[in-house]
Amino acid sequence: MAEHRKHPRCDLADEGWRAGLVDQLTGERLGEVVNLSRGGMMLLAAEPLEPESIYQAELTATGPHGEHEQFSAGVLALWSSPAGAPGSSWVGLEIIDIAPPEHARLTRLTTLCGGEQPPD
Repeated sequence: MAEHRKHPRCDLADEGWRAGLVDQLTGERLGEVVNLSRGGMMLLAAEPLEPESIYQAELTATGPHGEHEQFSAGVLALWSSPAGAPGSSWVGLEIIDIAPPEHARLTRLTTLCGGEQPPD
């Protein structure tokens, strides 16, 4: 199947990374980030997120060699569908607002985990 995304995605677990996403306004953990690109991410959430909901979120990631990366961004829930575990959901999130320093951290993370080529 042909890839139609604007940005390549990084499958975090396949590359030895773990990342969680937290709602910065409530402190609530939204879920585990499964894959990530410069344009968005897929989340495994304990509860479904309502499509078209907007969150100010912080992603914190730990790499296979103890690396730590973190960034904040505004994200929009695009879709949600049931996952295999009872009550859990897959959620597609689009990054809709990110400051330049945070975008640099996101790009670094996607490069480190193999989803992007380093910028020229």
